[in-house]
Amino acid sequence: MQGESSATQGLTGEQAARFSARLVELRLNCNMSERALATAAGLGTTTVRNLLSGKANPRLSTLLALAGALGLSSIEELLGPFASTELRRLGV
Repeated sequence: MQGESSATQGLTGEQAARFSARLVELRLNCNMSERALATAAGLGTTTVRNLLSGKANPRLSTLLALAGALGLSSIEELLGPFASTELRRLGV
C-alpha cells in the first residue's frame, strides 16, 4: 500500500484535517503508537504518519486496514461524522 500520498486529490483540506484528527483520536484511545498502528494495519509507518498529519488521503483498502487494526467494525466508525461524503467519493 505504498504511494498513499499520491492519492491526494480526494479530500478537501477541511476533510483531511477532520479525518486525521479522528484517526489520531482513535489511535490514542487504543493506546497505540504510530508504529503499532502501521504494523497492525499492514501499512508503512510513513503512510500512517502522513495520514495522521493530513498529508495523504486514504484509499478504500487503507481505510479497511485501519478500521480492522483499530478494532472497528466498519469504515463508518473510522470516518466518523463525514462518513457518507467520503464513502461516496470512494465509490462505495
